[in-house]
Amino acid sequence: MNRDQFIAYTQRTDITPDELPEWFATVRDFLQDAYIEAQTAWQQSGKGGSYEEWVRLRVPLAEHISQDGSFLDIGCANGFLLECLLQWTNAKGITIMPHGLDIGEKLIALAQQRLVVVRH
Repeated sequence: MNRDQFIAYTQRTDITPDELPEWFATVRDFLQDAYIEAQTAWQQSGKGGSYEEWVRLRVPLAEHISQDGSFLDIGCANGFLLECLLQWTNAKGITIMPHGLDIGEKLIALAQQRLVVVRH
């Protein structure tokens, strides 16, 4: 399935409840494969463009974390955001415990490898 076919597939409005599991699996597999094929960690986390742009758009998250605690990234992909947040908050003297959820098993495996130090 190419990108245009994928977009058309995701925009279907005639999906029945019985078709939903297959629809979600198709979307998961397409996105997961696209993320994994990306060349950089930030692209594998779902954002194209430059690293500088990626940082500019995400540093505000760390700027708003003002105390130690847990951080949940829903749709964490390869865990790159969580890895960066650990570094950025640590630089401020704040400790976070990262938690990530993702629908893609391959992406979860990448995140677990990336965050092996804090894995629990």
